[in-house]
Amino acid sequence: MSEKSGDVQAESDAVDAKPDDTSETQEADAVETEMVEAADAVETEMVEAASDPAGDKPTDEPEEGSARRRRGRSTNRGLYAALVATVGVAAFFAGLSVPVLNQDPITMSDLDQAVGFLENKIDTLSGDLQKLEDTMLTDPQTSGTTTESRPVISTDDDPVLGSANAPVTIIEFSDYQCPFCARFHSETLPHIIENYVDAGQVKFVYRDFPIQNIHPNAVPAAVASECAHDQAAFWEYHDRLFEGMNEWGGLTLADAVDRFKTYAADMGLDTEAFAECLDTGKHIQEVTDDYSDGTAYGVSGTPAFFIGNDQIGYYYLSGARPYPEFQFAIEQILSSMAQ
Repeated sequence: MSEKSGDVQAESDAVDAKPDDTSETQEADAVETEMVEAADAVETEMVEAASDPAGDKPTDEPEEGSARRRRGRSTNRGLYAALVATVGVAAFFAGLSVPVLNQDPITMSDLDQAVGFLENKIDTLSGDLQKLEDTMLTDPQTSGTTTESRPVISTDDDPVLGSANAPVTIIEFSDYQCPFCARFHSETLPHIIENYVDAGQVKFVYRDFPIQNIHPNAVPAAVASECAHDQAAFWEYHDRLFEGMNEWGGLTLADAVDRFKTYAADMGLDTEAFAECLDTGKHIQEVTDDYSDGTAYGVSGTPAFFIGNDQIGYYYLSGARPYPEFQFAIEQILSSMAQ
């Protein structure tokens, strides 16, 4: 082999020995993307754990699909993401997560700095959560205002369950064709009645918030319940509507109205008076007024609850929340009133 050929071969070998900058850069980008996604996953888990408002909105989704997606974010995946992100996010904040060519090696001092940064972030988040808890008993739209300036959440002249002198009021805005509302009335309301309404500590007020665009029979159902209220049978009829929602929810308007009249007859009400009330839409304005008030108070889905009284303000809960959340709010209000 000639000297010139040898030089060419040596140069070729040297080129082959050079690091593949493109490959390493792509690998670095992939690592960064993975850790950012892991951090986003943890943040999403934390946000959704803090607020899971199961409820109907004008653009609601089927209950089963929503529940399935929540169950899909399993505890194991959350723990795995947390483990990955704890190291990844700490290094990311310190600018150390991606290996770059010619970068100095990461030292223990660098990692300590990154972990310290993450701890500060956690402390900040904890402080924010504490502030939220401290203001939970105020109207969410008027946090920080004085008692005198808080708007009153009106009970209007709607049906009341319990003593008029009860220190705590729960005002519900609800829709008879809403499955989340039905869940609240079957699973949660009985506990509230047993432990607080019957004890004279809470009065429960029902106000109408029919979401007509997704629940076409909700308005006539609300009118029917008001017609039953004329005959002092509101709460029994209210229960019958929720229990029979699957019977009338999918019917045509005419068939649903006939079913509502059947319920009245089964309960022994004056069927002629009930039919006249329902057919003439006697209480349409009452239902409309309830809906308008709910909208003015910030209600956008059902069920929605205001818990408190005119003196201390109201705590807002949205969705089919479990009984312990209502219990906590009620006890906090009773405790604050006793001080």
